[in-house]
Amino acid sequence: VVTGVVGAFAARRQGLGVVAEARAQASRGEIPAGFLVDGVMILLAAALLVTPGLITDSFGFLLLVPAIRARVKAHLLERLKRAVEQNRIQVRVVGGGRGGPVHEIDPREESDTGRWVH
Repeated sequence: VVTGVVGAFAARRQGLGVVAEARAQASRGEIPAGFLVDGVMILLAAALLVTPGLITDSFGFLLLVPAIRARVKAHLLERLKRAVEQNRIQVRVVGGGRGGPVHEIDPREESDTGRWVH
């Protein structure tokens, strides 16, 4: 119970920090991909800490350490890069041509401001 409470507090604190950094990066027009990966790992850490067990608690606390999270992220990105190079995974980017990203507009959906949702 104690590890769950401490882990939830630590994950919440770090998660809010990651969200703030991702927002700042997005406001500068950059894609916060690295922060999204950190956010997923913090969410995984919180889930592991809530799950009973010494091994899950250990892995959960390890994922809350920024230096270890950075190494895990680098390892995952390297594996993803190799998988793409070996054609085990295909990545397709939609939109973003010379005219910018493509937005599909569904005329049946309106937001509460009366503008079309796209």
